[in-house]
Amino acid sequence: MISPYTKIKTIIIDDEQLCIDSLQLKLEETCQDIEVLQTCTSVTEGLKAISNHKPQLIFLDINMPGEDGFTLLEKIDTPTFEIIFTTAYDQYALKAFQFNAINYLLKPISPEEIMLSINRYKERTYNQTSIQQLQSLLDDVRSTQKEIDKVALPTTNGYRFVLLKDIIRLEASSNYTIFYLTDQSQVVVSRTLKEYEIMLENHSFIRIHNSHLVNLSLIKEYYKGQGGTIIMADGTEIEVSARRRNYFLEKIEAFIK
Repeated sequence: MISPYTKIKTIIIDDEQLCIDSLQLKLEETCQDIEVLQTCTSVTEGLKAISNHKPQLIFLDINMPGEDGFTLLEKIDTPTFEIIFTTAYDQYALKAFQFNAINYLLKPISPEEIMLSINRYKERTYNQTSIQQLQSLLDDVRSTQKEIDKVALPTTNGYRFVLLKDIIRLEASSNYTIFYLTDQSQVVVSRTLKEYEIMLENHSFIRIHNSHLVNLSLIKEYYKGQGGTIIMADGTEIEVSARRRNYFLEKIEAFIK
């Protein structure tokens, strides 16, 4: 784990000096345990800085002229650092980041978002799954035609990679989300159900209630009522909220065609 008395060795890589200055100022104001060792405006400069400083954390812009942020990652055989992307990238890429549980900050960046990302970084230690995570991200973003079939769920020890077909349902619990899987296990993730609703909207998942997101392919039965009730593959009964009933029925009809 990160020691509370050790500053996190950090590098910022962004081709826009104004963005670097803004991020560095916000880090100084909100995160006293971050030590920015160097700022870089190109991939070449960034690679040299990584080699020289061996950082623990990198704030990496993606859209840079010439060689972009992904090019930098591809030139590193074995990453030994965590990454927080700073990006104005397209919607597909943002979903890829979410699926792979990598932190990203969408420009313009707020101090609150910076603090949240740093706290997420502190919650986990670097391990082999981070390498797998980066490679999975690169594969997803470089191959836009590839159908994403799994999601990486952050745990206290790293990440658990779960196939979408093995997720029965998701349940909201305050700012956490509980995943219920076909092997009868559960995974609690410190992200909101709304984030996963957006992430899974094109993958046969539907929100039927404020607290429930379900896998359409694992619904066994539906009973009519004001909103109705569904029975999931694990035997769980869940009410469909009245205001979501019509949307749910439309999705079911489209799904079975």
